[in-house]
Amino acid sequence: MLDGISSRLGESCDLGRYFTSLYIFLGLLGTFWGLLGTINAVSDVIKNLSVSGTDVAAMFDELKLGLEAQLSGMDAAFSSSLFGLAGSLILGSLICNLARRKKRSSTILKNGYRGSPVCRRGLL
Repeated sequence: MLDGISSRLGESCDLGRYFTSLYIFLGLLGTFWGLLGTINAVSDVIKNLSVSGTDVAAMFDELKLGLEAQLSGMDAAFSSSLFGLAGSLILGSLICNLARRKKRSSTILKNGYRGSPVCRRGLL
């Protein structure tokens, strides 16, 4: 009976570890997706930059405006990584806490059943 309870709790810990890794993966995927979009957009800004005029200040202002719009989207790319890492840390600490409680409960149950007649017969 105790082995069945222990195996069920172990399965829930394995699922939690899977989700911890999944959070990190999705965060990194979001970061690379956002960076890819930003790099393409910056490339387009540079391609569309007109250098035919002699007014360097106007050209520089055009470049700043184009890059500012594109680089402002990078916060979403990096925030996905931060959310993934934060979710992973929170879930990881919950898993560690669950493992400690599982071990403590299992020890208490095993020590509590040692003196019972059911345990002496080998049923547990």
